[in-house]
Amino acid sequence: DNEKIRLGTGNDLELYHDGSDSQILNNTNRTMFRSAEIHFNNVGNTENMAKFISDGTVELFHNGTKCFETTSDGATVTGHLKVNDASSSARIYLASGDSSDTSIYFGSQNDSATGAIRYDHSDDSLRLYGYNNTERLRITSTGDINIPVDGDKLQFGAGQDLEIYHDGSYNYILSPNAH
Repeated sequence: DNEKIRLGTGNDLELYHDGSDSQILNNTNRTMFRSAEIHFNNVGNTENMAKFISDGTVELFHNGTKCFETTSDGATVTGHLKVNDASSSARIYLASGDSSDTSIYFGSQNDSATGAIRYDHSDDSLRLYGYNNTERLRITSTGDINIPVDGDKLQFGAGQDLEIYHDGSYNYILSPNAH
């Protein structure tokens, strides 16, 4: 233990075991690994911990199960993504081009009928989409609230006993328990 392999004119690279841990120490600039693929596995070589694949993906594992991977258009997280900041407000920022929209989609893994929350840059509105990605609610840049589908109702109260809607021809305000 503590015997070191030293390389370089100034012993810039050291490889040694300190009695508890194996150490690689580089005293200058970067440590570069060059390979078509680099894998980090557990000591028994029975579980992946991380994979780095040239011109491809980076994969991270927890207990041998892939939880994160980069893709050609971003990244995929399998499982939960927790954002936590104990010292201030936790935030997730999503940004897109000025003429695009920014969206969060919801749905079943095997069902293409999704719902969404979308910010549309073309008119600076926030939109909520329901089943089959149908727009159900829009908050405009001026703060107006729109229900863009005729027949959909704005309901108030625990028993939804006040309803406001338009059926395509007429406007309705219904309150069956009105006094």
